[in-house]
Amino acid sequence: MTGLYSILLSLSQFIFLELLNCRNAFTPKATALDNLCYVLHNIQDMDKIPDGADSELISLLFNSADIRTFTPEEKAETQQAIARRMLSEGLSADLISRMTGLAQEQVRLLM
Repeated sequence: MTGLYSILLSLSQFIFLELLNCRNAFTPKATALDNLCYVLHNIQDMDKIPDGADSELISLLFNSADIRTFTPEEKAETQQAIARRMLSEGLSADLISRMTGLAQEQVRLLM
C-alpha cells in the first residue's frame, strides 16, 4: 500500500455518527459538525467540494477520499485493509461483506 493510503488507514478509527440527522448543513444555522456530517454522508456522490465548505478539514477529507483516482489494486487493498480492521474489532463477516462490498468468502479469507 502506498504513502497516503497507509497513513490514512493506520490513523482510521470507527466512529459512528448519525449522518442523516445533519440537516442544517451549509445553511446559516449550520455548525462545523453539520457540514462535516453532510460531506461524510454524501461524499461518494460529490464531484467537487460544496460551496461554503471553507473548512480545511473538509477540503483535506474530500481530496484524500477521492477514490476516483485509486487504481483497481488500490481500491482492493483499501477494501481489504478496512475489512481486516473491522475483523479485528470483532465484526461479523456478513456485516463486513455488506459494508465493504467484498464477498463473504473474500472476508473469510482475510481471517
